[in-house]
Order: sequence, then structure tokens, then C-alpha cells
Amino acid sequence: MSKNKPNKKTIKIIGATALALFSLVTVFTATIAWFALNYTVGGQGIKVRVNEKTGKLNKIEIFEFVETIDKGSENNPDYNYSFNSTPSAIIFGGEESEDDLFIMGDYTPLHTDHPLLVLFTLKNEFVTTSAGDMYIKGLTSADGFLGATDPDSGLPVYKLGDVTDSDPEGTRSLKRGTKEATFVDEITGNSETKVVDCYPLSSAVNFKCAQYSSDEYDDLTDNSTSNRIDIPVDSITLSESFVNFASAGAGITFKHNPTIYSSEGDGSHIQYVAMVVNYDGNAISAIYSTYLGNSVLESNYGGRFYFTCDWILEVL
Repeated sequence: MSKNKPNKKTIKIIGATALALFSLVTVFTATIAWFALNYTVGGQGIKVRVNEKTGKLNKIEIFEFVETIDKGSENNPDYNYSFNSTPSAIIFGGEESEDDLFIMGDYTPLHTDHPLLVLFTLKNEFVTTSAGDMYIKGLTSADGFLGATDPDSGLPVYKLGDVTDSDPEGTRSLKRGTKEATFVDEITGNSETKVVDCYPLSSAVNFKCAQYSSDEYDDLTDNSTSNRIDIPVDSITLSESFVNFASAGAGITFKHNPTIYSSEGDGSHIQYVAMVVNYDGNAISAIYSTYLGNSVLESNYGGRFYFTCDWILEVL
């Protein structure tokens, strides 16, 4: 069995333990701010930088997930991510948003989907005439993938917690600050608040996108559930994320500056780009496989990982 992919039996056993060893509690601290292209980015949360020379982008909206619905038939399912039609955050050009906290929800083997919709609206309908004449890229300063293992020893590349002087030479950590978390004893019901470490959310999510003309987006919303935006799961495509899995054979690559979305240059009209941010099940399986039985994970974190957003979105 691959070290990075526990089998289904293992996952079920882990998920049933009192420590909730395969329960992922991830806080998605989504402070969306608007910055000029060369702004020096600091702090936590998603940040967006825009090339003002092109002037394509009008606004960015964030919509929270409600449920996954099947709009097909019994023999022909059509699963849709259904989001609130009222945005939870909206940013216009030149403005900066207030701080917002978005909870993506607990990832468990039974509840793996917790998507978030980020909708990019252009000032005018744009006709793509050359590949990549509009793109959205990610950028992170994280060193690598949290679930990475040494190919020779099979041990984790990154230590959980702090690196100290007593650690072997070359030991590294991806820790990005701390937060308070409340642990509840499932037997006694007693609760305890502890300070836990946070890790880069880039290691645990992927991005899938779809583009729409004005008419196509009108059709999408007209066919959506009342007060919702329904996006068919099969209509959004994965290009690149920070963590990428080989389509054939083994291999995981980590990209510091992935191209999340790129126009095709095929003459199509673009007014909107929908980006769905969601957990990546393969990445999460790899992370938990890497640290399975780790004393810091079990004792300090209660068997759960905590993440903070570590990337910038660059729009051209």
C-alpha cells in the first residue's frame, strides 16, 4: 500500500476513533483585500493583486456553500454545488474589505465537500483571442507540501510544531502561527481550550474554474434554485493548484505559483470567472498518512489539523 494513500478500511477505522484522527477542522481565514500589483503582502488570509494596466476586473464576490443538490434523474444524476446568491463579501476596484471569517467546515470521510465560490466579474465582456490573455494565478511563500515524505527514509519532510536547536540538521516546519481551539472529551463532555499550530491551507485545497459570457451566466442563474447560484460539479475544471497529483503513475508536485485559470484564446466571450475552492481529498489523505500516529498530532492537536490561508490570487 502506498504511504500516501491509506486504504478505505484504514480511513473508516481512523474516523471511528475517539480522537477523530481523520477529522479535519480547518479554519479558512478569508480576509479578501484589494492590492496594487507590487504591494508587499503580509499577514494572513487570501489577498488579491490586480494588474491595473489591463483594467479588466470590476469586482470579486465570495459566496458561501449551502448544499450539494442533484438536479438530474435517478439514472442520470446532475450534481450541483448550491451557494447563497447573496455574497458574504464583495470588493470593488480600489476598495479594501473588512475582515471576514469563513469556516469551510469539518472535513470527514462522510463530509468531504465544503466549497467556497469566488466570483470574478469583469468590467466589460472580454473576447479572448490568445491563450492566457486573461489568467488567475496563485502565489504562496510556503516551502512545500505538508504531506511530503523523504523518498529514501519515508519520513515526513516537515516537522509538526516548532523546530528547536536540538532537532537534527535540516529539520523544517511549515507552521504559520497559532490559534486557540476547544477540545471536548467525547466521554465526559468536559472541554479544554488549547493553543494549536496552524499550517498552510495551500496544502489542503484545490481550485476549479468555469468561465461565462453574460448570456451564459444569466442562463446559469435563471436555472438555479431560488436565492441560490447552482454550479454543476462537472462544469468546473481543475487546471493547477499548489498541490498537484500525477494523472498516471505516482508523483506529487508542489507549485508556488500555479496557473489556476487561463483563457483559451478561442474567441469565446468572458464576463465572469467562477472559482470554486474546496478540500482536496488526495492531499488530505496524503497528509494524514504522513503523520499517522504522530504524537504531536494526537496529543497537541487532538488528532486534527488547523490551517490558515497563505496565498495571494493574482488576476491579469
